[in-house]
Amino acid sequence: MTNVDELKTKNFLHISQIRLASVDKIPGKAFQEAKSWAKIFHHTVFLCFSENQQVHYKKINDKLVVIALPFDLA
Repeated sequence: MTNVDELKTKNFLHISQIRLASVDKIPGKAFQEAKSWAKIFHHTVFLCFSENQQVHYKKINDKLVVIALPFDLA
C-alpha cells in the first residue's frame, strides 16, 4: 500500500462526465473532490466535457488544472 508521502510525488487525473459552458464557474461534487485530491497529489487534472465544442483550460492553482474537451454526443 502507498503512503501519503509517496502520493505527493504522483500526478492524478480526475475524469468527470459534467459538461461546462466555461471554466469560470465549475459546479458539482466531482470538482470539489478534485480540489481535495489536489491537496494530496503533486499535480491534479480535472478533465470534463465542453458544451460549446471548444477546448477550455484553466489553472486553478499550482496543483490543479481544469480541462474541458469538446465531445459530440450526437
